[in-house]
Amino acid sequence: MHIAKRLVAGVLLMSLVALLSAVIAPQTARGANPQAVVVTNTPLPVHLDNATVPVSGTVGINSLPAVTLSGTPQVSVANTSSTPLFADAEHAARHAASATCDFTFTSPPSFQSCQMMTVPAGTILVIETVTCRAQVPPGGGIGPFTLDMVPPNANYFAGYDLALARANNIPGSDNYALTSSVRLYAAGSTNVSLSGIGTTGSVVGSVICSIAGYLVAQ
Repeated sequence: MHIAKRLVAGVLLMSLVALLSAVIAPQTARGANPQAVVVTNTPLPVHLDNATVPVSGTVGINSLPAVTLSGTPQVSVANTSSTPLFADAEHAARHAASATCDFTFTSPPSFQSCQMMTVPAGTILVIETVTCRAQVPPGGGIGPFTLDMVPPNANYFAGYDLALARANNIPGSDNYALTSSVRLYAAGSTNVSLSGIGTTGSVVGSVICSIAGYLVAQ
């Protein structure tokens, strides 16, 4: 009789436990410590819309992106005496100028001259190179020579000495030569000429000189 009562009581207790388990909602289990999340398919694209992001260090660009300017933006260039900006508007190579003249000494110490050119009105002649060649009999002397510039309606002239050096001597003559880089200016309508004197004995000598440069607007 006691055993039967104990069995009945056990069955009732198990039924009560099962009923309570069904009524009470199960709770979500949570770990005691958070775990890191690792994403393996990197790098991930990052999109920034209208954002300003400070950048430091070195930035590398693999390709040059195209730059498009809309409208007609103004560009200003600072031109100072310490950092001047020059524009070659004269195109010196397109306005090249050169001239040549020669003369002969007949009985030293005679003075001789020849006209090279008259600078065109409204321009400035810039002389960059002078070259001369002279020949006299052995032992003869010539010079000095000058490149003369006479402005229009002037009673003066500017003379630039040309010192020819003995280049060689061959049977029958001594040869002198000069090639020099210069920077000489002659205004429009200026007469440019060559002059010189024979200096030694009764010899016959000759000289030829050329100038080269360009013209610019005055």
